[in-house]
Amino acid sequence: MYQYELEVLEKYGIHTDNLVRGRGAWICETEGGLCILQEYPGSVQKLIWQKLLQEKIEDAGYALTDMLLPNLEGELYSRDRAGTVYILRNWYRGRECDTHAAADIRRGTQTLARIHSVMSIPFQEQYTPPSLYEECMRHNREMKRTAVFLKKRRKKNEFEELLSGCMEEFIRQGEYAVEKMQGICERQFVSQGETSVCHGDYTHHSVLFSGTQTIVTGFQKWNFERQSADLYRYMRKILEKNDWNDQIFVQILDWYQEIRQLDSEEKMDLLLRLSYPWKNWKLVNYYMQNPKNMPLKKNMEKMLKILRQEKNWLEFVQKVVRTP
Repeated sequence: MYQYELEVLEKYGIHTDNLVRGRGAWICETEGGLCILQEYPGSVQKLIWQKLLQEKIEDAGYALTDMLLPNLEGELYSRDRAGTVYILRNWYRGRECDTHAAADIRRGTQTLARIHSVMSIPFQEQYTPPSLYEECMRHNREMKRTAVFLKKRRKKNEFEELLSGCMEEFIRQGEYAVEKMQGICERQFVSQGETSVCHGDYTHHSVLFSGTQTIVTGFQKWNFERQSADLYRYMRKILEKNDWNDQIFVQILDWYQEIRQLDSEEKMDLLLRLSYPWKNWKLVNYYMQNPKNMPLKKNMEKMLKILRQEKNWLEFVQKVVRTP
């Protein structure tokens, strides 16, 4: 059943029949501790820089990481007999950051600020994502296409009727956010020489606590966005879990800046990201990317959760996100 994965582990000198499925990968116990094996669809060249970033963080003593491990040939990736690329990383027993525990939120926030202070490498344009403005413009076009699709759809189920009735408001919110970005975020973040790096996927799921030790995981999406994008992703997930409590926003911002001050462009970037209706777009995108005859329950649960939080989110945006 796990033949390919076991063969890949042999390339690291690991012989085991004890693989446990977890986090979309395979966790195995070795003499050196836990490791996690997973398929890797990205650039293998990017792995070299990822390992360098992880080494900088660990050398500074700010956190442990899911450090990439080389195989017996010294490569940071291995292929199975079908040509699929795998990576092997260190793994740890620990608990995720609790989004309702102030101590955990603070610890995760200040860990992010600390690792940001050492995450820098020579700038490489190929690892620069589209600008925030370009990304949100694309999402707005996708929502408009969905509105047209729903309008033409003759037989709508309960979810589609509800979504169709909300699309005009979703689009309005998206266009309002993009209007504020125009002229400020149209240009990509561009730099030269040694440049700060964004983790790319820093959320409460990426932060594990094991006693007094903090572990940061999931570096595969690192890129050259402003580091405020990391703070936004971490902050948004926590704010969603706490019904967009603006006091938690203030606390997270203060905790981060106790360690690392945001400059004016990063503060603007953070606020503009918080002003876009990402949850609405994600629901629309999920609907369009999946079969239209799929069970209603999951989509309805997502939709109703968005509607329950809509008032709190709009009040948060109005109170916290100032018009540039």
